[in-house]
Amino acid sequence: MKEKLYPLTINKYRCISLQKNIERSSFRRSMSFFDSDVVRAEMTEIQELQEEVYSSVFKFPSMNTEEKKFHVSLLERLLDKQKVLYTRLSLSDDPEAKMMKTRIVESATMMGLPKDVDISVIFSNMGKMLDAMKKQIDTQGFDV
Repeated sequence: MKEKLYPLTINKYRCISLQKNIERSSFRRSMSFFDSDVVRAEMTEIQELQEEVYSSVFKFPSMNTEEKKFHVSLLERLLDKQKVLYTRLSLSDDPEAKMMKTRIVESATMMGLPKDVDISVIFSNMGKMLDAMKKQIDTQGFDV
């Protein structure tokens, strides 16, 4: 007779049953970094943000103040998502994640950055640049 698994209940919140938890890979060793629903959702959002930013980047000089602020806010969201993904890649032991991190560093090198550059420093500098852009938009309006 097959034993029926009941959902676990903790603090009055219904949780996923143990069997479902096992099936969804909490204990599965062969799951790839990129099999994670969270990672895939983050990557999809990054791609969508990139497409939105790239579609209007050349229109930036002709945008009004509010449009420029919105564009910079998209850039900030994109940067934040990229930082989180890069951190996840850095913490992962998955070979595919390590390979993607290596490709990111190699791409940065091809764009002229030093080989030993710390990507988190790049993210930080980009954030500072976006802050400066916002201040300039606020003070000068259209002339950014």
